[in-house]
Amino acid sequence: MKNATLKDKVSEKMEAWKKEVEQLKNQLQHNREEAINSFENQKVALGEWTDKMKNEFDRVEEVGEEKAKTLRGNLEDLRVQATLGRMDSADALHEQHKKINQSLHNLKHSVTKMEKEAAGKTKSLLENANQSIEQYQTKFEMYRLQLNDKKEGAVKSWEETKEDVFLRLQKINTKLEEGRDKASDKWEHFSEEMKESWKHLRKAING
Repeated sequence: MKNATLKDKVSEKMEAWKKEVEQLKNQLQHNREEAINSFENQKVALGEWTDKMKNEFDRVEEVGEEKAKTLRGNLEDLRVQATLGRMDSADALHEQHKKINQSLHNLKHSVTKMEKEAAGKTKSLLENANQSIEQYQTKFEMYRLQLNDKKEGAVKSWEETKEDVFLRLQKINTKLEEGRDKASDKWEHFSEEMKESWKHLRKAING
């Protein structure tokens, strides 16, 4: 039963990763106007995620009340940014995007610190939250490039970055297809490999 449960969880995770790859591939094809609309839709999804996590984080106390308070404060900051309306100007859009990215960074910092000290269900909750945050960071970093907010000192153009990101997404997809039947047997190893693949993807996006 335990193995069946593990296989179910692995299968669910693999499908979630595949869905993420497809979403990022679609996002790569957006022109600027489509990227703006997608950015707004992603803000809605992010806001819904923060609402869901608020209930989860309200029960996180075992790593210390002060740290839990900081965690919930960072989540609330992110929720506020995600629920702001559509910006009318390029400058306002840039500022909103910048604040969302900073809020994601702050929340990830809190989650990562607490994850190291947590155990059991709390650790599992924080690990899953961390992965979700990284996925949102990946998407919003891509929006930065698509909205022509070029990173200072960037060497590659968006078109060059786009090609590199697409190839890395293809590699992740291949890894998921190849690991479909054997991932549950060596899940920890496979999971670490996937973490590295996502890390390299974000590095490619950030130039």
